[in-house]
Order: sequence, then C-alpha cells, then structure tokens
Amino acid sequence: MTDVPKHPRLMVRKGVYYHRASVPLDIRDTYRKTEETFSLKTKDPREAILRVRVAAAEVDARFKEHRRRHNVVVTTRDELTDAELKTVEQAYYVYLLEEDDQRRDGGFYDGEMLELPAPSFDEYELQVADSLEYVQHQLPRRMSDVFYDAEVDEVLSWDGFHISLSKSSISRKKVVAAIQRAEIKAYKDIVLRNQGELIDTPVVDTPVVRTAGGVMLSDAAKAWVLDKRPGWTDKTAKANEVAIGWFMDLVGDRYLGDYTKADGRAFKAALQALPANWTKQPELKLLSFSKAVEKSAQLGLEPMSLKNAAKNMQFVGAFWTWAEGNYDEVSGSPMVKLTLPKSSARDERDAFTSYDLTAIFSAPLYRGCLSLHNWKQKGNFVPVDSGRYWVPLVGLYTGARLAEIVQLHVEDVKFEGDVAYLSLMPGAEEGDDRRVKNANARRNIPIHSQLVSAGFLKFVQRARSAKQKRLFPDIEKAADGTYSSAFSKWFSNFLKACDVKTKKNSFHSFRHTFEDACRAGGVPMEYINAIQGHSQGGEADRYGSGGYPVALLKDQMEKVSFASW
Repeated sequence: MTDVPKHPRLMVRKGVYYHRASVPLDIRDTYRKTEETFSLKTKDPREAILRVRVAAAEVDARFKEHRRRHNVVVTTRDELTDAELKTVEQAYYVYLLEEDDQRRDGGFYDGEMLELPAPSFDEYELQVADSLEYVQHQLPRRMSDVFYDAEVDEVLSWDGFHISLSKSSISRKKVVAAIQRAEIKAYKDIVLRNQGELIDTPVVDTPVVRTAGGVMLSDAAKAWVLDKRPGWTDKTAKANEVAIGWFMDLVGDRYLGDYTKADGRAFKAALQALPANWTKQPELKLLSFSKAVEKSAQLGLEPMSLKNAAKNMQFVGAFWTWAEGNYDEVSGSPMVKLTLPKSSARDERDAFTSYDLTAIFSAPLYRGCLSLHNWKQKGNFVPVDSGRYWVPLVGLYTGARLAEIVQLHVEDVKFEGDVAYLSLMPGAEEGDDRRVKNANARRNIPIHSQLVSAGFLKFVQRARSAKQKRLFPDIEKAADGTYSSAFSKWFSNFLKACDVKTKKNSFHSFRHTFEDACRAGGVPMEYINAIQGHSQGGEADRYGSGGYPVALLKDQMEKVSFASW
C-alpha cells in the first residue's frame, strides 16, 4: 500500500493523474456532460493529490454555479438537525453507489484506450481500498481537508437540500463526519461488489431535510419574486421586495407556518406610524424598518397616506396568497381581511382649475421657448415633435394614466372608419414592455377633435413616416424600468415653473379634470368609466370600453370642452 494519501476523485492512466467525478443527478439533465474528467497534468503522486483537491473544489463550485443559473432557491441556515444530518449521510451513500454503478457501466481499462480515461479493475480495487483506509483515518480524528470542506457545500446544494450553511456553523464538521460515515459504508459495499457480492443501490426519493420547520420566509420570498418577476416591471419588483423585507424586519424571518394574524396586525400598525418617504428623512434613513417605526412614534411625525400604507399591505398580502398556493404549511394569510379606511382618489389629488390650465398651456413650452432644453425661457421654438409637448395634451383630452400614455407605440393610434382612437392594450410579444393596470384598463379611447385640431394626428403621421416604434421616443425609461417616473418628476418641475404646483396636484390631476369635464358635459357615468378604464361592476367589467363602439364613445367625448382656458 502506498503511503501517498488517496482521493475518491483521483485516478491514473498511463502514469498521468486525472480528476474524475460524476455530475450529480439533480443537474445531470441540464449539464453539458455526465462526468467532469480531465488531466491534472502531473505524474507525481504527491503533486497529484494536491492538485485533485483543488480541482474537486473548483468542479463543485462549477456545479453550484450551474444550479444558481437555473434559478434554484437556496436556504441560508446556521445549523442542521440530527435528522437532517442523517439524511445527508444516506444521500451521499446512495450517490457513491450510483457513481460506482456508472463507473462499472462505463467499463474498465483492459489494454485498449476507452473514450474516457478509466482505471483497470485492479487499479480500481486498489483505489477503493486506499480511499477506505484514508477516510477511516480521518473520521475518528474529525479531520477534514480542502475536498471535504468543498463537499459540504456541494452536497447541501443537491436537489431536496438547497441549503447554504454559514462558514462559521458548528454543523459543518458534523456534515463532514456524515459524508465520511457514508464513504466508509459505501466503500465497504463497493469492496464486496468487487468480490462478486450483489449489493443493490438503494432507490430513494429526493431527500426532504426541512421537516423540522418547513420553509423560511426569506427563502419563500425569493421564490415568490423569481416566480412573479417575468410579469413585473423593475419598479413593481422593487416595491414588492421592499414591502416583504419590511414585514420580515418587523416580525422576524421564521418558518412560514409560524406566522399569525398578530404579525399582520403589527405590520398594519407599523405602516400607520411611519411617514411617507421615511428612508429619505435624516432622522430615519439609517434605521431599520422596525427601529424607524419606534423613532417616528417618538418624534410624532406625520404618517404616510392611507393609500400608501394600504398599497404595502397589499404587496405583503399578495405574497401570502401566493405562499398559500405553493406551500403546504401555509393554511392562511396573516394579512387576510386586514384593511385600512379607503380614501377617495379626489382626496389625494385635485383636478386642475381653469387658472391652472391656462398657466400650463400658455407656458413657453406651448407658446414658444428658447429650446427643448431651455423650456422655461421664452423664444421662438415650439417642440411639436416632443413627448413633453404632447403627453400633457393627451392626458387632458383622454383622461388616460401617465404610464399608459408614455408607453404608446405609433401602431397604437388606429382608425375605425373615420374615427381615430388610442388602443391601450398590453404588448403581445416577448420584450414588449407595454402594460395595463388591470383588465378594465384594456380599452380604446377616441381622439378628441380639439386634440386633432392641435395637430396630434399630423404628429403621429410624422412619427409613422420616420418609422418610429414608440410614439414618444424622447421619453426614456428610468432606472426603475418605467417610462413614467422620469416624466412625472419633470412634469412636477414644469408645474412649479408655471407657478401652479401644490401638494395635491400632479399629472394625475388631468385624469380628474377630464372626468369633471365629462360630468359637466352630461356624459353618462358608464361611458366615463369605459373611457377611463374604471371598474363598472358586473358583466360590464368583462368588456371595458371594448363593449362600446368607438364611434359612440367619440360622440360622448365631443360633449367635453376645455374652451374656458
């Protein structure tokens, strides 16, 4: 027996040492090959053992990265239970016997070169015996090495585990011991196989190691975001992640089955105590959510609006609804039936007055400015091909939401007979970022004659002739993944420049202004709701404005006049 330490992934062929390892079963279907076999480029046995340990760690890291790229959610843990350690031992034992099966099926070297480097049967017998001797030396002394340190992370990343154990965890040594016990048992059985004994490889289900408590909230939250992310904008994703992060900070990261309505009530109360934009306030911005709640109560700060508080409750409630459908241990939502008093949209935003509209549309931007960049200064330039010029006008004459307008494509301006209209529909192809708020928001809005008189259709024709895709390409997407954020900030500055900005007006005020004008013109409420994409209740919600011919809606819209400004 050689005195050079052996390694389960080390093999020699014609004097050259190789690393050889089977790809784990849980990723074999998506991995590019079934083995990671390559030369260590040395004939020195002592150098080979050093190189194979490093190579094994690198290969395990490669397996781990492959799992990450295939969107496997990993649990971060500080300790494993005894039952979990026993499951690790059994899983590794089965893995070694499966690897032995694969090696035998691949054949042994018999004087003719195989497709992959392989030991002869005698060499394999010696390799197994040496590996058994090595691990029997390591286990009673609780000794590890580079290979075992990496193997802890590799085994815990397998299907059914997906655990990330902290580097300082006392369980890491216990996992090494579990792996070594599995090796001793497996190598003894492989020795018997080499002697002709029939030792079957156990057929086991995918191990489930979280029976002690189930899934942690932090892990479920990651899975939720992963599941929902394709349908979210960056802004929506961030808002949802922030809300569930606040909830977790307040009531703790626990197993899903441990949360109760008391946690939901605590979150509701906390939101009612925090001010708007608390993360930007000097007294609170460096604090955690829970500490900010305490500090804000001490300072007596004005709380955020009921709408913002309710929105964050809805985000967290949406997570729990999803969790109930995906995890057995969740039998109900801590947020269910927890509500806040509803404030009307009019309480939150004012309509523009006639004075406001006159100031807005008499600004240099519309009467003549120095340049698009210098829009505050009077001049001879009217930017009739800019989104800054048209988006407010479209908002006034359609009552559409800002996000709906700024995402428009040229093809969304359509005709039915001689009636021009805006088609507000979500994008049908992958990568098309047009979205609608809900099913009611899918609608067609006729283009008002005053908007036509202002030159809107001529602007559309110029965009079409230029083969533009987006109607307002100069409105760029902001860091949060939306077109509306940056424009909303610019429009707020525009209102200030017009000297009409208040705490209760914004671009959304056009929506209220349009609705008020519809009411004043005698437009029935069902048509107003259809044009604005509001819920109407009952069967009407199934159709939106699509239930009304655009010609009919056009006739109703022509009752609307803003001639007073």
